Amino acid sequence: MDIQWNKTRKKNATYIQVVEKMPKGYLLKEFTLNKQILTEGLYMDEDFGMPCGYYCAYYDNGEKELEVDYNLKGDIDETRRYYPSGELFLKSSEVKYQFFYKSGQLQRESVLEGNKWIDKCFSEEGKDTICIEKRVESGVKADGSEWGKYLAENLKYPREAREKGIRGQVIIECNVNRSGRTINPRIVFSTNAIFNKEAIRLVRAMPITARFLVEEQPALVEFSRTIRFSLGN
Repeated sequence: MDIQWNKTRKKNATYIQVVEKMPKGYLLKEFTLNKQILTEGLYMDEDFGMPCGYYCAYYDNGEKELEVDYNLKGDIDETRRYYPSGELFLKSSEVKYQFFYKSGQLQRESVLEGNKWIDKCFSEEGKDTICIEKRVESGVKADGSEWGKYLAENLKYPREAREKGIRGQVIIECNVNRSGRTINPRIVFSTNAIFNKEAIRLVRAMPITARFLVEEQPALVEFSRTIRFSLGN
């Protein structure tokens, strides 16, 4: 695969994709050219937009960065994020978030009770402390004009959709990791599956100008993108 996630010859390649047909889906693994693993995950479809079971993304040093457990409906059961040195940083589900110090001591816990999140925070010694909200800054150019320009220059309308005059829209959720690379794209809405593969490619190849910062430190974050496929103007 080249830097735009298109199939190419080895001399022009940036990434390697290995796909294995499984009893209930497809196992996708992605590597650098020197065979350092980047991601691996199970998917329901050949477009790799409907995850099921397990997904994992890795740091450049080979340590796990992100693990996600998906159910058969494609919804997230649990997410785990790690420090670059391998220690658990975050464990989350629909009803509970837990942040940890590198020592393994619980730093913060948020539990959903009814319609309200209840927060508790702790020092590295395990003592109760005051919870302070962390400031998040986006280093990704996410404004409409930049995104629209990128789509206009890079979108490849699927041939079958063009020939049949089909228009559509795809909404994708994904993560931007600490290195500024887009990982774990998954489709949350699509008017027609014919657009899914191209939508995923566009998000994977999206240029990142900087990283997300939490309290001035690089952080893995989640965001969404809408891609509209329209013929003519």
